[in-house]
Amino acid sequence: MEDKNIFGSSSKNPKTANKRPSILSDGVFETEDKMIHTENILPTKENQLDQSNASIGGRGEEEIFKERKMKKKKIRSENISESNEYFHKVRAIEILASFWAILQLGNSIIIYEVSYNNTNGEDDGFIQQSLAVSTLTSIGLTCSIVLRHMTHLKWKKSKLYTLHDETIWSSGYYKVMCAEAFWSMVAPQYFFEGLQYEENNTDNDVIITYEINQILCCFVWVKCYVTVRTMLMLTKWMAPRSQRVCKMNGCYSDLMFAVRSSFKQQPNLTLISTIFVSAIICAYMLRIFERPLSEATGQNFNRIDTAMWNIIVTMTTVGYGDTFPKSHIGRALGIWISLWGVLLVSLFVVTVSDALEFNVPQKNAYNLIHRLINRDLMKKEAAGAILIQYRTSKASIKSKNIIEQQDGMKKYLENSRRIFKRRMTKFKALESGIRNYDTATEVTYINNQLSTFLFATLNKSIDESTASLTTNENLINMLSLLDKQEKGEE
Repeated sequence: MEDKNIFGSSSKNPKTANKRPSILSDGVFETEDKMIHTENILPTKENQLDQSNASIGGRGEEEIFKERKMKKKKIRSENISESNEYFHKVRAIEILASFWAILQLGNSIIIYEVSYNNTNGEDDGFIQQSLAVSTLTSIGLTCSIVLRHMTHLKWKKSKLYTLHDETIWSSGYYKVMCAEAFWSMVAPQYFFEGLQYEENNTDNDVIITYEINQILCCFVWVKCYVTVRTMLMLTKWMAPRSQRVCKMNGCYSDLMFAVRSSFKQQPNLTLISTIFVSAIICAYMLRIFERPLSEATGQNFNRIDTAMWNIIVTMTTVGYGDTFPKSHIGRALGIWISLWGVLLVSLFVVTVSDALEFNVPQKNAYNLIHRLINRDLMKKEAAGAILIQYRTSKASIKSKNIIEQQDGMKKYLENSRRIFKRRMTKFKALESGIRNYDTATEVTYINNQLSTFLFATLNKSIDESTASLTTNENLINMLSLLDKQEKGEE
């Protein structure tokens, strides 16, 4: 009886015996006919059980391989309809979480304003009811966040971003989920009623008393990130089509991609909205801590516009000094606001610089217009230099035989040389700006002629200047002809 190897070929058959497998990647072998995974060919108990079942059922090894291959294809291929369904679920849960966050923020503002002005205890019942609503919103927001993370993990599995058997605990997502769930509970609560925090302000000899629920009202404003995240999820940059395009290009359509895309598409609107919203949030947070010191410091932080003025001055790093925080928590908040302002100002500078940049057609048009302007100025300087040289040469010839006019003529010639040098300097500076222009042959011809005239003038060679009079006249005629042609083109 012939012994068969693991590839199903007889060891005595020379044709099949020479078909040795070659390793393509980890766990994958290749023969001449097909690719075989090592998990299917290793002599494990599971394979032995499958072979026994196959022999009992009358199925061959090829049918088993085809069945396993189809199973693996189902696991590895993305189900687009399933991934889209999970993504729409994540969007719906984000909208629900944003609803709870906005409701909690509005309720916290009401609790703070009523409790700060409740000096006689007339509104204690209303405050307790509002605290109960705050606790309810905290529970709703926490449940929405937990559900959101679990659905988001299922969406990642459907997109094949994670392993199929990954869980919320093995993937490490539970850390972010627990931190966000804990932060969702940071809000005015019923069981914090009556708890206070005292701060001794030595600068003004005042003891400030804050209620714990009032401090928690400040941190509720940070939950605006839930609304921002929801708005980013609803943009086209995180739509299913954008996700497929990003996946084909080897990147992810995540929140940072949506932020960068929004800044690229509408930089001015995005930046102005960010600055305006940041000023409102930070102003209200600073007002909570500086409001009890308004009478002692003379800074009226009871008005929100005063706090906004301080925030804008701090974010732009101007610092007039007319209003500034004096409580410990207010100063710590001011440090964070100044750092955030530096980031926004840097983004503003980058946005303005990008707005003033030329695109490719505009840059080409600017370079061409700049060269044409320099060409006109260069012809003007060249004509002036040639005219000075021409007059100097004729004056030198006339004064050669007149002895009594030599002193005056000498001063005239020196003045003419200075004017000639100045015009030649301007001419060479303008030439460098249009060196790559189409009419470079005209520039080279004029430059060579003027260099000859300059050499003759510096060496005071009257005979050479006299010999160049005819060339000067021809050059002047050429420049006038160029001017006429340019005027005709215009």
